[in-house]
Amino acid sequence: MKYSRTIIKSLISAMLLLGTLQAFGQVQTLSPYSRFGLGDLADNDFQHLQLLGGIRGAFNARHQTNLGNPASLTSLTATAFEVGTYAQFSQLKEGDREATIRSGNFSHISLSFPVFNPIADALNRKERKFKWSMNLSVVPYTRVGYDTETIDSTNADLGTLNYRFQGTGGSYKAQWGHGVAYKDLSVGAKLYYLFG
Repeated sequence: MKYSRTIIKSLISAMLLLGTLQAFGQVQTLSPYSRFGLGDLADNDFQHLQLLGGIRGAFNARHQTNLGNPASLTSLTATAFEVGTYAQFSQLKEGDREATIRSGNFSHISLSFPVFNPIADALNRKERKFKWSMNLSVVPYTRVGYDTETIDSTNADLGTLNYRFQGTGGSYKAQWGHGVAYKDLSVGAKLYYLFG
């Protein structure tokens, strides 16, 4: 019985992970400007920071993660698991032509936790001067989604040529952050890997 519960939990975790990876592969934007460079830069702030105007440098909370300032991880008193989504409505107009898109997708997945458990320290009446917290996350870095068409009629021998440019996808950032605090001084560092 014990092993069957473990197998069921493992299967559910694997299905959730595969579903998340499939969702990251969906069309995420419609912007002709995303054709250039890596694409349109995505906002890496979580929703609670976006609602505060992107105040990532000074924000720290006991139950929320701030990816912009890894030193703020030392304020965590419990594990914070965050999954975010977004919705986007875009409308492009040129003269009498118009294109609209409604899209949405996962925006991030993040796990942050204190390495030394502050709740256990409080229950044991142990005061720890040294704090250490860690974060693992995946967030979009750029979004690509375009479908444009140009007409070239400059060459009389070939006639009118239609060029169609299409692209979807983007790039993602996998991040590993650490925050360390000693008494009232907090420092942080993060490593990230861009892929996509």
